[in-house]
Amino acid sequence: TKIGKKLFNIEIQQLSKLEKAVIGVDRKIGVLAVPAISAQKTAKYLVEIGFTAIWNFSPLPLDFGEDVVIENVHFTESLALLTYKMNKENQENSIN
Repeated sequence: TKIGKKLFNIEIQQLSKLEKAVIGVDRKIGVLAVPAISAQKTAKYLVEIGFTAIWNFSPLPLDFGEDVVIENVHFTESLALLTYKMNKENQENSIN
């Protein structure tokens, strides 16, 4: 449903057009921000077209073995830690 719409003046295109769009570009790091249901399939496609590392923001942890570098980012854990630190700081400030 988002295909063809613009985000920050950039048109959202089908994933199948990515390989052609990156011809001549050094493909090292792909940023993955898709729903869990399509994460593994999309990551596999990125690897197939030449990406060697994936910065994964999807909720599904990825693992491709040693051939691909994966950094799984867990927003919920990070947000929980941030909230904890913020509350702790607020408590310490109210005591002083």
